[in-house]
Amino acid sequence: MRKNIWISFILLLLAINCFAQTEEPTLYRQREMMLGTFVEIVSPDKNAIKTAFSEIKRLEDITTKFKEGADIYELNKKRSLKVQPETIEIIEKAKYFYDLTNGAFDITAELGKKSRGLSAIIIDKQNQTVTLKDPNINIDLGGIGDGYILDKVVALVKKQGVSSMLINAGGDIYCLGKKSKDKPWEIGIQNPYIEKDVLKIISLENKAITTSGTYQQPKHIINPKTGKPAQSNIVSVSIITNDCITADALATAAFVLGKDKALKMISAIGGKKIDAYIYTKKDIIKIMNG
Repeated sequence: MRKNIWISFILLLLAINCFAQTEEPTLYRQREMMLGTFVEIVSPDKNAIKTAFSEIKRLEDITTKFKEGADIYELNKKRSLKVQPETIEIIEKAKYFYDLTNGAFDITAELGKKSRGLSAIIIDKQNQTVTLKDPNINIDLGGIGDGYILDKVVALVKKQGVSSMLINAGGDIYCLGKKSKDKPWEIGIQNPYIEKDVLKIISLENKAITTSGTYQQPKHIINPKTGKPAQSNIVSVSIITNDCITADALATAAFVLGKDKALKMISAIGGKKIDAYIYTKKDIIKIMNG
């Protein structure tokens, strides 16, 4: 369920300004191919960027389903495995979002297969093992993995004293602190139909933003209950909240649910300070709980 769809957000004002006034810090930018997409990190701290990319690689090597030796790859193959603590943590979070979204977010969703639920994923925290009891299910963390990894990276650099950084992993974005002393990070929400048209510019500070939509890759998001590509009246949905993993999971779930059920879901969990922009073919709906 990886959201390798259109880059839903245009990062604004990220160019490094070598002629900035003395009170404005120089922003360094680095771009790498990771997590199956381009990951771009911007910060006034060069060392922090290096630290962030190292942590992304470490976590990707644990959670990917594509690389031999990674926990998820080996778990899908062997069906029971002693895993890293991060693997248990992310699967537990996935189960939480499965329940929160009434099954609309499902890490076992697979084209051509109806979901059997997550009860067959058995976690033994004492022995640090995960077992897949159902031979017909596999785990794919693509719909939540990027968000989880970005949250871990942000926690690490904050612990090291970093106060300003923007991370963009193919449209999963976290804005740490401000861009400069008096300026927040600014993110443009792209028009789903016009590539270079920005519908709205949002100022963010210590917030995550993620989108889901399928107008360019219609088979991208699977409805777990049918095993078919989601048939949604939503063109795209943007979720803004305090952490990337929540934005990641809820953006996917909202698209699967469709407008009416998505509105109910987001309103019901508004205590988590979730804002949303839902774009349909007919209208734009804004929910501001934050």
